[in-house]
Amino acid sequence: MRRKMLFCLAVVSLPFLVTSCLSDDADAYFGYNEGNVPMLERQTMEAYLKETLPRYADIVEDVALEAGGTVGTAEESRSSACGEQGDNLYRISFGRLFIPLIDFEDLRRAVWEGAHRNGFAYSSDPEPVDKLKKRRVQVTDSDGSSIEFLHFDNDVISVSISSGCRPAEKPNYRNGYFHVPAVQELLPDVTLVEAFGEDGSENATVFRQAKPGGGQSGS
Repeated sequence: MRRKMLFCLAVVSLPFLVTSCLSDDADAYFGYNEGNVPMLERQTMEAYLKETLPRYADIVEDVALEAGGTVGTAEESRSSACGEQGDNLYRISFGRLFIPLIDFEDLRRAVWEGAHRNGFAYSSDPEPVDKLKKRRVQVTDSDGSSIEFLHFDNDVISVSISSGCRPAEKPNYRNGYFHVPAVQELLPDVTLVEAFGEDGSENATVFRQAKPGGGQSGS
């Protein structure tokens, strides 16, 4: 199977071969990666924010443009200390994003191409799960950062980005020293809208099955 993946990477420039390379058994190649680099040897948080996060954002933007160029925003990004892992280690989880639904195979193709272009690992769960018929596509790296696309059948694509746990160059980041880029900085070429109204209602420009009064079908 490894030989097949190497062959697929070699032929990515041939569009008609891309689909055959997106194996349903992608986990056999990459698995779900929480990072295999020793904690203190990982890219620092500062370097991640400057160098790696924009490359993840490029993949989100590719998918959003495939879906028409609109992204719904929700929640605030948050940082926390990874105290259980050691001193001066931190994690950032970015506010959840919502992208109008596209075909699952189109989602897989866009994410796979972005992962290959940026040197990230790719995996997917193509079989629908639970009553929402949820399917997952994920991009990861060896330092534990990830981006996850959850495809909710006939509704929406939910996107979450995590830095994973990693060291900071300077101590005492609990006081908010990090500069976390705003969504507008990360996704300059898309139209941003609020995913939910003040009453929790879903934005119909993002959700296919928008529900008034607090229903959040894609969360």
